[in-house]
Amino acid sequence: MHFALHGHSLMEGASMNGSADGQLTIQVLNTNNAQGFKNKTSMTYNTTTADQLRTELFSFDDHYRKQKFNLIIRQPDYEDGNCELYRPAMEINGVHMKECRVPVRYDYYGIGGWWIDYIIHPNPQQEHIQLLANMVETIETNDNQVDIPSYTVEQSHKVLESLSKETCITGIECNNVVTITARQPDEREFKGVKSGLKRSMQRMEGKAFHKKFGHIGNCQGECWICNMAKGVMKRYTLKISPYRETRVGYLWYMDGVTWSHRSLKGNKYMVTLRDVASKALFKLCLYLMSDITYHLETFISKLRANPAFHGPTYRVFSMVITDNAGEWCKQCANWQAFEVQMQFETRYTTPETSKELGMAEISNKTLEIHTKAFLMERNLPPNHWEICANAAEFCLLRFPPVAAEITAPVDGDQERPLEKLLRGYKSRRQIDRELSAFEPPGQIALVHFKTKGSSIEPRVRWAVAWEMYNEQVVWRCQFSKSLFRSKSFSTITMQDNMNYGHFFGIEMESSRAQISLPGDMTDKIDVHLDGPRQIDKAPEMPVTDIVDNDGNVKHIDIRRPSKQDLGGSVRVYDSLGRQLMFDDKTGELHTTGGTKYDDKNSQRAEDISCEQDIMTSRENLDLSGTNEQVEIPNDPDSEAKPSQSDPTSAKTDRQQVQTR
Repeated sequence: MHFALHGHSLMEGASMNGSADGQLTIQVLNTNNAQGFKNKTSMTYNTTTADQLRTELFSFDDHYRKQKFNLIIRQPDYEDGNCELYRPAMEINGVHMKECRVPVRYDYYGIGGWWIDYIIHPNPQQEHIQLLANMVETIETNDNQVDIPSYTVEQSHKVLESLSKETCITGIECNNVVTITARQPDEREFKGVKSGLKRSMQRMEGKAFHKKFGHIGNCQGECWICNMAKGVMKRYTLKISPYRETRVGYLWYMDGVTWSHRSLKGNKYMVTLRDVASKALFKLCLYLMSDITYHLETFISKLRANPAFHGPTYRVFSMVITDNAGEWCKQCANWQAFEVQMQFETRYTTPETSKELGMAEISNKTLEIHTKAFLMERNLPPNHWEICANAAEFCLLRFPPVAAEITAPVDGDQERPLEKLLRGYKSRRQIDRELSAFEPPGQIALVHFKTKGSSIEPRVRWAVAWEMYNEQVVWRCQFSKSLFRSKSFSTITMQDNMNYGHFFGIEMESSRAQISLPGDMTDKIDVHLDGPRQIDKAPEMPVTDIVDNDGNVKHIDIRRPSKQDLGGSVRVYDSLGRQLMFDDKTGELHTTGGTKYDDKNSQRAEDISCEQDIMTSRENLDLSGTNEQVEIPNDPDSEAKPSQSDPTSAKTDRQQVQTR
């Protein structure tokens, strides 16, 4: 048997029924084989027994007050390292008491605490001691199931550091909670999704995939954009399988965000909406915060009209939880009328804490992080935040959160938020097709378009990826600002810090919709955006490769021509041996002195043609590496010059020169 050496008390007003009171004599055994202790030590004390008591507790009060025992707790490296109850030889109430040392054992491998091992046998033997020691090991194993080693502070830091390098997201389960290591609590998992996309996406490196989709999830190695937008890896504690609303689309969280810049469409405010059951995240971009009723009415109407919600017995978007902002506060008459019109209820959180609106705050942070990641990856100006927020919303609806559920599949193919919200109306296969066709905003491409068969016009045009429509990319002409859709294109991969303005040599556009309003200066900014990174000089190789929509990569290798290379050229001479120069502005030939060449004389024209053919042949012979040389007569009276009186002879001689 064992005593736990603890102080114990009952709550005020509580009671416990005892079975019997009396004196108990026990034999304390030296199960640790500590030096200086007897194998058995007899002790007698007053005790009370109780039924259904899980752990026997040893009260030290009687031994301290009446029997004059001392409790000595030593560290293993202090003196002899033994913990004990010690009483020197003395007289107590006229009775001489001998020296007594009672061993106390500390449980290093179990639940901790100090223990006294004893039996009630009046004359225990060495076998009893060994039996009790074996029972101690069995009890510790049964209580803990698995022997988990303990780590020092230094070892714990090393383990966490190795986990953060080897695996980006890890979980430690304990007492109905799980601790994940990630950069944000609402982190997404992309490896399971990546394995189900088209082959070109599966072959893509993890870091390239991570960058393409707005730095979603975590990748192996260092990522400077993640360090700036998300921060460092942290530990977050999540509950395992907590109670959550099961009716998809029924309960929503809502909150607003103010950006530092107006977008190309003039919007400055953003309202996030998140469904509790499916974790689907949506956003509404507003020109004024008072426009919330119009945009929210459109959102609710489209959601309720979706065929996926024709079957439920409840009304979609029946309740929304939000803070007491002025545009939808409890005292706002317009909002109350809007509630009656759209038939939903608003519940307001307490203003002194943000914990009740935690899901909405996390949604704001998640959407802000990935919007900034898209802006920084393509080096886009701040007024492009709205198109980047559209891309972030597209990806967050199609990538599942980090697995914290017990029922999560082992292959990572989890249910997507959009799939769960629409109750399977949009299948996982369709979602994978849309992700396979995704192109981030600001991506430059040569886009194919249809032309008539007899047309000689080019069949491709330059364009910039702007947004997604299902599995089609919406492109934008950087010159006319027109939008069009196409699924046939070849993307251009540029060097870091280059955007489409640097590539085309144009100024990044702005619009009159971005003009600030008087109230913009007094708004409380929630998200501050920085300008794009400037490059002093365009790189020598702005394009690294070209990728078509099937994933085939065509690498571009641009090299400067060597000065030692023999370039081909054509020199033109007149009949007097003077070299003629070409004027690229007028298209005329003139001598080195600037005199215009007169081509009316046919004889001179024939001479020039003959000289040009000869010089071209000599260049070809020199490039081929042969030793043959062509003799070019510069003397107008030479034999190679055709006779002016005999045209037939001139023609024959010219053919001989060309053959030679």
